[in-house]
Amino acid sequence: MESVEDQVLAGVPTRVATLAHLDEDDDNPTTTRVAAGGVVLEVSLGAGVVLRLEEKELAQQGLEAFNVVTERIPVNRPLGEPGTVGELTLIVGAAPGLVLPSLPNQTVTRRPDGRFDVVVRTTPGAEVTEQERADSLMATDKFDADNSALAALAAELTAGASSAREKVARLVGWVHENIAGSLATNLDAASQVLDRRVGDCTEHSLLFIALARAAGIPARQVSGVLYAGDAFLGFGWHRWAQVELDGRWVSVDPTWGEPVADAARLTLDLGDSHDSVAWFGSLTIEAPEPTLAP
Repeated sequence: MESVEDQVLAGVPTRVATLAHLDEDDDNPTTTRVAAGGVVLEVSLGAGVVLRLEEKELAQQGLEAFNVVTERIPVNRPLGEPGTVGELTLIVGAAPGLVLPSLPNQTVTRRPDGRFDVVVRTTPGAEVTEQERADSLMATDKFDADNSALAALAAELTAGASSAREKVARLVGWVHENIAGSLATNLDAASQVLDRRVGDCTEHSLLFIALARAAGIPARQVSGVLYAGDAFLGFGWHRWAQVELDGRWVSVDPTWGEPVADAARLTLDLGDSHDSVAWFGSLTIEAPEPTLAP
């Protein structure tokens, strides 16, 4: 064994071991990276042959530059611990073509050098349109809110709740407490997550969104990057959710148990879009030093 380290991968705190094995007749060792629970992240066979675990959307695009499951985007200074960040000011760079969403809770301004000034806050997002509301209540193959077991659980968890906000908090709390963190399970439907009760941020958000829809609360998926804490000093790929509260989109994070997600998240895609995944490998993030008041 070469090393053991703690990482945050796909939104899940994980211990990762790196193993090296050299056969008698080989010149190059076989190196394997394994996450807790026996999930093989990467196998290097020498001579440039590398097999790695990858998220489905990225693997299907045939991109090779960046592994959204295991890589991180370093940042230049500590930003605080997840769950405590109320506002985040960043300078974000990427290859030409990436368009960062500019939202009420994420203001984006292009700089003369082509990078973006971004300020993320915990305030509510944009107003929910009628079409967005209808789309975000719909049962689909992935968000199968009409599954009988899932619908029954949603009804049980929200029974007696006095508001949509209380319902959301209950659903976030239940998913956070009852879905075991495990990397890249790649389950295809929320009902499968409910049945297996395991997964990374994708599965947590998948199940939460379906439960919310079953409870009559519009909910949709968000993709982006999460600041994983000062011990990691970097951003990792992540998925969370938005729900409608008081007519506006509000970010929630069932993976981290946050009924109102803090500002340690940079939104790249809303809904089922994965357009930004091709730019993950080119992202750079810098946090300017805070300006001291005179």
